[in-house]
Amino acid sequence: MQRVKRIILLIVLSYIFFIFGNGLISLTNPDEVFYTLTAKEMVEQNSWSTPYLFGEPQFEKPIFTYWMIRLGFIMFGMTNFAARFFPAFFALIGVLAVYALSGLFFKNEKKAFISALVLMSSGLYVGLARTVFTDMIFSVFILLAILAFYWGYSVARRKKAGIILFFVCSALAVLTKGPLGFLIPAIAIVAFLIIKKDMKFLLDKSLIWGGLLFAAISFPWYILMINKYGTLFTHEFFYNVHFRRLIEAEHISKDTWYLYPSSMIGCMFPWSLFVLVSLIAVVKSKKWQNPVYLFLCCWIAVVFLIFQPAHSKLISYIFPLFPALAILAGDYIYNSIAAENNNRKFFRIAFASLAIFALIPI
Repeated sequence: MQRVKRIILLIVLSYIFFIFGNGLISLTNPDEVFYTLTAKEMVEQNSWSTPYLFGEPQFEKPIFTYWMIRLGFIMFGMTNFAARFFPAFFALIGVLAVYALSGLFFKNEKKAFISALVLMSSGLYVGLARTVFTDMIFSVFILLAILAFYWGYSVARRKKAGIILFFVCSALAVLTKGPLGFLIPAIAIVAFLIIKKDMKFLLDKSLIWGGLLFAAISFPWYILMINKYGTLFTHEFFYNVHFRRLIEAEHISKDTWYLYPSSMIGCMFPWSLFVLVSLIAVVKSKKWQNPVYLFLCCWIAVVFLIFQPAHSKLISYIFPLFPALAILAGDYIYNSIAAENNNRKFFRIAFASLAIFALIPI
């Protein structure tokens, strides 16, 4: 009963944080206009496969986000609210997924609830939930893929279902933003299993069926675009959007070594200090020797190491690791409150966070 109450509360709070009032503000960010205008032109062209902009095919991103925006148009009309609805809806799903995953990790409902609250109220998460970007949908599919794997890994009788769901979710991530939708969760999982010396977990027939299902979901759109547009698609999508951004900086001012480390802390505001302290605690106390913390460290490290060397940097690129940061922060907050001898330290951090929050308007 308590679990149901917590889930209902998370849904209500998520509605307030992500969905309420979404149609009141115009589409102001250039990317919001870009994605929404593309979906509108797809409606005008009566196309469900090719994204259009100014009457021409454009291949900045795969098709799934445009499908969601068009579905929003069908449900709510061509409004700002409709364009923003599905990023907000996926943000709600992400909060519930963190609640479920943290519960699997720690077997503690209160700790899971705190982790979900941390993610739901962190600055970047709220911002991306209320804007028409691909990053929220993409990151939530990665989160769901990781949740599916760990569900199958930690509950023996759910192994086959977990592996198959992993492939389904990662396939949808690939349809949202490209091959990294599979590579990010897959590399994190393989790294975890290698360190744990447990690669035998993957020796299961469901891996074959999952792979076939992955191909059936994610490949057809790419094959259709290659057959229809040839090098126009392959050069733009695979070279320009992916490879070139590794070697050239689109935003020169952001091509710094410290952008991602500082963003990991700053964009979790108002929980930044708790995130910082929790990361230090994991390293300092060697918590990473525990399988749960090891998995979280692999998750964070893989996302960071994939994007850090690339010259084109945007804060939203590392967004897939933010659920892991929320889980670590939620774990630290709960443990600090529960341990009487750590209460003083917890309240000092909380007071400092409140002071920073109060100084921002000034």
